[in-house]
Amino acid sequence: MDREHIKNVLLITHELSMTGAPIALLYLGRILQKDNIFVTILSPEDGKLREDFTEEGFTLVIDSSITGSTEWLKWANGFDLIVVNTVVIFHLINQLSGSDIPVIWWIHDGELSFQMGAANVLPLEVGSNVKIVCPGQYTIDVVKKYRNNYSVDNLIYCVPDFAEEKHTKYDLNIENGKMIFLNVGSIDKRKGQDLLVNTIRRLPQQYFEQCCFVFVGKVGDQDIYNEIMSLKEEYPEHVKILGQLTQNEVKNIYRQVDAVVCTSRDDPMPVFLTEAMISSKPVICSYNTGTYSLIKNKENGFCFENQEQLLDSIECFIDCDAQERNRIGKGGRQIYEKYFTESVFRESFYQILESI
Repeated sequence: MDREHIKNVLLITHELSMTGAPIALLYLGRILQKDNIFVTILSPEDGKLREDFTEEGFTLVIDSSITGSTEWLKWANGFDLIVVNTVVIFHLINQLSGSDIPVIWWIHDGELSFQMGAANVLPLEVGSNVKIVCPGQYTIDVVKKYRNNYSVDNLIYCVPDFAEEKHTKYDLNIENGKMIFLNVGSIDKRKGQDLLVNTIRRLPQQYFEQCCFVFVGKVGDQDIYNEIMSLKEEYPEHVKILGQLTQNEVKNIYRQVDAVVCTSRDDPMPVFLTEAMISSKPVICSYNTGTYSLIKNKENGFCFENQEQLLDSIECFIDCDAQERNRIGKGGRQIYEKYFTESVFRESFYQILESI
C-alpha cells in the first residue's frame, strides 16, 4: 500500500485511559498529522487521554455501540486505513476481516490477556486485508503461542524525546545523599510491586540505609498496596508512595532519581522504562518484559529473572561509582535512540503499510 494514497486514517482504541496502548496510539496519530494525514480517533470508552487528543486537534468519536453493532462500519468505509489497538476489541477485527479496508491490528497485550480469555475468543485466522503487528518480540512470542498461524510483524511504539523539556516541578523531598529507586505503574499483581517490597526487605542493612524507594501509580490491587504501605510505615525515610501523577510530573521525577526498577510479571514493552532511558537513567528490568531483550546486563542496564538476581542487581548498582552509573545510563539512552524515536517508528510504520 503506497503511503501517498493515505489521506485519512481511523485509529480505534479500547479506551482513552492514560495507559500504554492508548498513549502509543496518540503518538502514532501525531506522526500521521505531521505527514498531513487526517486522523480520526474512535473509542467505546471515554477517559483522561481525551484531553490530549482534543487539545491536539484530532477528530474524536466516543461510541459505546461499536462493541455490539456494525452500524459504525457505514462511515468507517470512507477511510483509507484503519488501525485497531489491542485484543480487547477483537470483535472489530471479526467485522473488518475480509473487507476492502486495509487494517493494521496492533496487539500490545501480554500473556495475562490471553489467559483471561483472549485465547478463547480471538479469530482463528484473519483476512488478507489485516496486518498484525506487535511492539517487540515478547508480545510476538505470546501471540504466536496462542495463534501460531498468525503472520506477525514487529512495530515498536515511539516516545517523543523530552530530555531537554521543562516540566512541572515535583519535589520528592528526599534526604540528600540517598540513592533513589523509582517504580512507576498501576499497583497490581501484573506489575509485581510485591516482588520489589520483598526484595527491599532482604537488602542488607548497609545497602538499605543508602536507599529510598519511590512508588508512583494508581492502586489496582489493595493487598499489594497494603504491603507497600506497611513497608513505608516501618521505614518512612526510605519509602515514598506518590499515587497517580500527570505525565509531566513523572517526567520531572526521572531527573531526580538514580535508577528505575521494573518488576513486572507480564509487560509487553513498559513505557516508563523507555522514558527512563530517554532521561539516561539506568533501568533494572524484569525478564517478563519486552524491554529485557534489548538490554545487555551491566552494559546498558540491569536485568533479572528471579528475586535473587533482582537483589543482586540493586546491590550491584549501589556498588557502582558515579562514572559507572552514568555510563550505563547513557547506554540505555542509546537503546532509546535505536528503537523508540519518532524517526525510527515512522520508517517502520510506513514499511509495514507498504507490505499490506
